[in-house]
Amino acid sequence: MAAGWKRVLLEGDAAELSDDAPPATDGTAAAAGVGPEASRDDHVHALGPLVADLDFASASAVSFVLENQTTANAPDPAAETIGQEYFDTTLDRPRVWVATA
Repeated sequence: MAAGWKRVLLEGDAAELSDDAPPATDGTAAAAGVGPEASRDDHVHALGPLVADLDFASASAVSFVLENQTTANAPDPAAETIGQEYFDTTLDRPRVWVATA
């Protein structure tokens, strides 16, 4: 994957429900589930890097808002940090900076 701004999936952007098991990203077992509800209450995702604690020093991110910028005024690629996000008002969706895999 090349470095650059990538779109963040929003509700409705993802694929339909299926009976296929989701990929395990951290080596643990994943299961598609068989629950009759749309959210499949027994569905299990492997959490990958999010199994570690997120340290907010016991504080909440209250009223958190991404920086609003147009596509033309996106943050400077020369100064980006992996995982940095902004809200692209031209595309009407959040974007995140990724690096070469």
